[in-house]
Amino acid sequence: MENVLANEILQIIDETIEGEYLGKLEVIVDDDWYTLNLFMNMHNAPLVLAYQGTENEFKNYIREEIKRRKLEKVMRYEVRRELPALERN
Repeated sequence: MENVLANEILQIIDETIEGEYLGKLEVIVDDDWYTLNLFMNMHNAPLVLAYQGTENEFKNYIREEIKRRKLEKVMRYEVRRELPALERN
């Protein structure tokens, strides 16, 4: 169930930010408590959004929190360093 819900949450995020969320996310369900960990560019300190209620209320809560926190403005940058190619003689 948590994998299905995680995919639904990912779809909600993508629709809300009008883009594609590429970071790691984790959904934890414990009775009527729902927790979303969004790792974005913070591997050790995710943004945690928790809600007590129904699954549909949780989905609406996530949608509203993304808008309220303006998470569509959060960008993730990845820097890769490439070694120069060796010249052949």
